Amino acid sequence: MLCLGILFVFFLRTVISHNCKELCTLQSICDNLTVLKSEVAAIREEQKRQAEILERLDKKFDSCMPPTSLYPASCAESSESNLVIRVPKYSEEPFEVTCDQESHGGGWTMITRRNDGSQNFYLEWMDYKKGFGKLNNEFFIGLDKLHAMTASEPQELLVLLEDYEEEKRYQLYFNFSIGSEDNDYILESTGNSIGDAGDSLEYHLGMKFSTKDRQNDFWDTPSCAVNFMAGWWYRSCHMSHIFGRYGKDKSGLGIIWNTFNKNNSTAAYMMKRAQMLIRPRRFSKLLG
Repeated sequence: MLCLGILFVFFLRTVISHNCKELCTLQSICDNLTVLKSEVAAIREEQKRQAEILERLDKKFDSCMPPTSLYPASCAESSESNLVIRVPKYSEEPFEVTCDQESHGGGWTMITRRNDGSQNFYLEWMDYKKGFGKLNNEFFIGLDKLHAMTASEPQELLVLLEDYEEEKRYQLYFNFSIGSEDNDYILESTGNSIGDAGDSLEYHLGMKFSTKDRQNDFWDTPSCAVNFMAGWWYRSCHMSHIFGRYGKDKSGLGIIWNTFNKNNSTAAYMMKRAQMLIRPRRFSKLLG
């Protein structure tokens, strides 16, 4: 019996010792879980604090920048002569334009201006795509922007011309649009026109844009753009050429609008100054 008692006591001590170890292990796990939960809670609080900081920074940034909805889409939506606009379907980023608020009712966004030869127009495709020059002098707004504006809604085109005898004329087109770069900015439409300068643009209708590094005309080599030293919607080659080399040139290299010719001739007729401007057609009756 004594032996059995001793064995029972030994067994009981072994069981108790094992259970104590398990209890200690469980207690350690519980302690670790408590610490982990505390750390997770601290991380969540820090994330919440960081999110609040970012939200405050966003609000401060937004207060510094006017909402994009406040940007007009054209000069017709403002009375300013210089303006920042945002064109739907082009970019969320606004860009600067110059406006004519006087001619033919105002509201015109100027797309090009020629007046003194200070800007070189014998440039490559990428230059014409993006635009170049200075808005307060000679410039071209760029084919990408021009396509975006004419694609966003129907546009009128106003061409203002002045020859070397200081006679001023105009031609107004009622439905002007050009294609995207995928179609080489083809001159899609001009619509009907009125004015005393005559329609020298119809000849170019349906032609893709050409530059010295991309030929889309019907001419042999060298291309029209190389021969006449500028980009344009050449056919074979031009009846109008607003981007031509500045100067009173007799060889057709200048700023051309043939139907301006006072002798009723189809010969190239040189301009001293020229502007091309567009305006959304829906503003035509409102602005005149």
